[in-house]
Amino acid sequence: MELGPVHAVPLAEARERAAKARLLRYDNIDPIKERKSRDAVAHAEADRVATRARGATFAKLRKHSSERMKPRGRMLSTGAMI
Repeated sequence: MELGPVHAVPLAEARERAAKARLLRYDNIDPIKERKSRDAVAHAEADRVATRARGATFAKLRKHSSERMKPRGRMLSTGAMI
């Protein structure tokens, strides 16, 4: 199991990560699978938030464009504008 690059992870943090991994193993939990599932949940949440933001942006653009497209005058039964 990787704990991170030697130059980027201080020794104390690497020891802490290793201790947490050992505790998971004692509980019969694979630390690698645990980390992957945690990452998958985080990615799914980020995707959900991004999708919601895109939807809100699209709704604003759609509302704005539909307001610009509305006829400004009265329409006659023939379809002509007054």
